[in-house]
Amino acid sequence: MKLGVYIGSFNPPHIGHIDIASYLVYNEIVDEVLIVPTQSYWDKTNLAPLYHRINMLKLIETDKIKIDDKNEEAGNKEEEKKEQEKINNDNNNNNENKVK
Repeated sequence: MKLGVYIGSFNPPHIGHIDIASYLVYNEIVDEVLIVPTQSYWDKTNLAPLYHRINMLKLIETDKIKIDDKNEEAGNKEEEKKEQEKINNDNNNNNENKVK
């Protein structure tokens, strides 16, 4: 079996991504495509949370196009960490403003 691995941010997944994966399967270049969304990407900022991108990709999943969601838990933890840091920063800023 030939497996194609398609890695990217998929932020957001769009018809071009679907066309590439479908083309590979339809033309029998590969038997299956595994789409692997990344938590971060070297040239992109402000990515949607990984779990959102994975859920969007799952809408196009077929028996020949699979979505790798193994990083979803790690992505959720990273998002929770960022959210907690934001809350802590907001609390610190509020406390500083009260002192003034």
